[in-house]
Amino acid sequence: MIIMKNNSKFYCNPVLKGFRPDPSVIRVGQDYYLVNSSFQYFPAIPIYHSKDLVNWKQIGFGIERDDFLDLKSVDDSRGVWAPDISYKNGWYYIFFPFVIGHGDNLISEIWVIKSPYPEGPYSEPISLGYKGIDPSHFVDSNGSSYLVYNPGVRIAKLNESLDGIIEEERILWSGTGRSHPEGPHVFKRGDYYYTLLSEGGTFYDHCITVARSKKLFGHYQPCPYNPILIQKDERSEFQRPGHGKPVITQDSDWWILYLGSRLNEGRFSTLGRETFLDPIKWTKDNWPIINEGKGPSKKNYYPDLKVNETFEPLFDDFNDEKLRFNWITPRHSKSYDIKNSHLIINLDINDLDTKSAANAILRREISHFYEAKAKLKYTPKNSNEEAGICCYYGIDDYISIGLRKTKCCYSLIVTTKINGNKNIIAKRMIKKIDGYIYFKVKVIRQKRILFYSLNGEKWIELSVINQSKFLSDEGCKNGGFTGTMIGFYGWNKCINKKSQLFIDWFDYKILYDKEVVK
Repeated sequence: MIIMKNNSKFYCNPVLKGFRPDPSVIRVGQDYYLVNSSFQYFPAIPIYHSKDLVNWKQIGFGIERDDFLDLKSVDDSRGVWAPDISYKNGWYYIFFPFVIGHGDNLISEIWVIKSPYPEGPYSEPISLGYKGIDPSHFVDSNGSSYLVYNPGVRIAKLNESLDGIIEEERILWSGTGRSHPEGPHVFKRGDYYYTLLSEGGTFYDHCITVARSKKLFGHYQPCPYNPILIQKDERSEFQRPGHGKPVITQDSDWWILYLGSRLNEGRFSTLGRETFLDPIKWTKDNWPIINEGKGPSKKNYYPDLKVNETFEPLFDDFNDEKLRFNWITPRHSKSYDIKNSHLIINLDINDLDTKSAANAILRREISHFYEAKAKLKYTPKNSNEEAGICCYYGIDDYISIGLRKTKCCYSLIVTTKINGNKNIIAKRMIKKIDGYIYFKVKVIRQKRILFYSLNGEKWIELSVINQSKFLSDEGCKNGGFTGTMIGFYGWNKCINKKSQLFIDWFDYKILYDKEVVK
């Protein structure tokens, strides 16, 4: 959003709202390209384009083919972590870690894909045979390419095709001593090589630190102003800043895109980690400082670049030939189609509780104050099938409003699954459904009010959920790294009887966003 005040232009953070963490950005000519983590969701690795660093439009995915990436058995908040986009000799490269397991059994392998076009399609992933996370591609002034990855800042030389390592890794810098030194980047400015790190873990001690050396392989001197980005104000709604990558504009100005969270009634990030933007200024002694050391900005001066006002559409009537980029599915899904201006979901045996569910189509929540409406056509034939809409964090944490068939009529079922405990919290009997049924979810911070309608005009309240902290990184069952989604689902336990959910339209309306500067 652009704010005009006294002939000056301001933007508001975050610049990419909703679950969009771990941003990596590059500039090629006048254009900027950015990627985010996608974890267990598919298609994987969303790719965005901008002309001004503020307004972003999704243009593709890094991985769109099921056979390129096996997510079927991946746990929530595993899968594709922290990708990095880069450009060299006419090719766009995306390095990413593929992560499975937990704790001491966490396994992460680094892969690479490439394309001559920023939007793709990209090549089949190739493993570099290296274990680690948060890869980054650094090209030195002599043209040599290096893979940078954590823990700390580790570096290894890449071959000419950028799909293999040809020298042993070296450790450039281990950080300032804070926990979880990760998200490393290397860049050069003037006489110095700089290493950028995120430290303190991805929650409330998250920060960015920097060190430098006149030689690529060190010794690296820590910045006396570290951390150069941290949230010191515990009362601020903007928390958890870190994992950033700098970019230089065509006017030689320095900016950084990084992750952060907007809190929702306490220390709960129901929207997940989002993408923020702030300027970098250089001190007289050649150290970078982000936003003058003030932490994440709520508003800031607009980059002096051509404005390109675009963002994801909030209304979808499914008139396009393909599903729009803002819709994604948990793991893989081949169970939908678009015909006659309807999104059609073919229901299968697996419900929202299972990893193998191929029947949920979701989009990110982007505000703490919104209203979502949908027009659905669905007539269940028995009590062993259900379809409707849901607010979804993962297989152990969600809210669903579904329609089922009973002996004499139909039943609307409101279900919550909170930290793995599933309960039906409301039921409403309906004698007859004539064609379409409408659903509405109204969100006011933690409160969620659920409605239905038979004509799209008269709305009947089904249930009120006063707190939904379980739909957050901090409140979900095992801790998470994603964010709350909203969308459609359906299941059918009768294997020999096919059924479908038809969605005519979906409308997402932001009611009021406290973070928007008036």
